[in-house]
Amino acid sequence: MEIRDYIKQGFEAYYAKYSEISEDGFCRWMRPDVPAEMKTVDTDEEWSIWKLLPSIVSEEQIGAMEAEYGLNFPEWYKAFISTYHHYFDVIPEQAVDEPLENVRNMYNPLLCRLGYLPFT
Repeated sequence: MEIRDYIKQGFEAYYAKYSEISEDGFCRWMRPDVPAEMKTVDTDEEWSIWKLLPSIVSEEQIGAMEAEYGLNFPEWYKAFISTYHHYFDVIPEQAVDEPLENVRNMYNPLLCRLGYLPFT
């Protein structure tokens, strides 16, 4: 199985596992300020259920981030940050409007130059 397919299946399985909507209309994947293209239903409500959206993060964007921090990401990590836009709370959110912003915020440039990466 290809790395990207494996990552994709993992995202989809995790999303599906907790996607039940309660009788009150709530779901674990509800949050405020969801970009329109990530909403499961087109609504003007403040809180919306978001959906996984295929990533628009390019190899060039990842390469630029690697150059900025002076490191090379493992192939698995590159696939992870470029497969889906999401709002999972246990891993850095990757919204469609700023897909690498939260990933970028994890990095300390000094530690990166010394070879330390913020993931295990």
